[in-house]
Amino acid sequence: MSTPENKRVVSRYLEEVINGRKLDRADELLTPDFAIDHAGVPGTVRTPAGFAQMIGVFFAAFPDLRGTVEEIIGEGDTVAVRLSWQGTHRGEFNGIAASGRHFTVTGSAMYRLRGGQIARTWAEFDSLALLQQIGAVPAPA
Repeated sequence: MSTPENKRVVSRYLEEVINGRKLDRADELLTPDFAIDHAGVPGTVRTPAGFAQMIGVFFAAFPDLRGTVEEIIGEGDTVAVRLSWQGTHRGEFNGIAASGRHFTVTGSAMYRLRGGQIARTWAEFDSLALLQQIGAVPAPA
């Protein structure tokens, strides 16, 4: 697939699966052997089902979680995205009780595509800023 087509697949994944909560579309947009390394999540999550379980933890803790693409760059089978994430801490997150606090953090992800589907993802976001904004750790003075 072309770079513009790969960028469209990633954009669709972010808008439909993440922002739209249509996890059933993950099977269409992710390869059966999909894998994601997400900073802050131990190990490599494998398969679309494993991804759905991982993202479900985030959706339970932050039911209004939304990613905004700030920049998207592609070359060949790789697409890189710079994002901002927003949400409200309404459920338990890594043992931290819901605070009701809103947060905005930045992050980035790289996607490797194969045959019009996402095969591999490496993702990270500013976990420290998230924990500070939800009151789990003190912010610097």
